Order: sequence, then C-alpha cells, then structure tokens
Amino acid sequence: MTYAKQEAARKKLAELGVDVRQADEATKAAYAKALPNIPKQRAAEIQKMGVPGEVVYTYMAELKALGHKFPRDWAAER
Repeated sequence: MTYAKQEAARKKLAELGVDVRQADEATKAAYAKALPNIPKQRAAEIQKMGVPGEVVYTYMAELKALGHKFPRDWAAER
C-alpha cells in the first residue's frame, strides 16, 4: 500500500513538472547517520504504552527479509 502511494505521488509530481531524483547510497547513508536513532525512540515509546517495543525491530527485520535496504543498521544500535 505504501509503495503504491509513493508511486502515485511521484507520478503526480512528474505531471506537475517536478524533477524527482533518487539520492545515491552514500548520500542516504550520510543522511541516516545524521538522524537520531528513530527506531530506538519509537520502541521506547511503544514500550511505555505497555506493548513490547521489539515490534519495531521485528517490522524492520521483515522489511529487510523482503529486500528493503536500510542505509543504516538501526537494529545493531539498540
């Protein structure tokens, strides 16, 4: 579902004349490195609600198993 929404948004932007470009892997890695550890923060928030925060990492592991390549190894930074 998310992928379909992203593709529809890209198509709409192209129709509007916006030049959408894909960042190279080095740029993605540098950007990801500059971010705080968002998955760790979300896991802590979820844990405070009484739900196992591990679900964040389970979800990321499933995405990785499906072929998604994260620019940063968030799980290693738990």
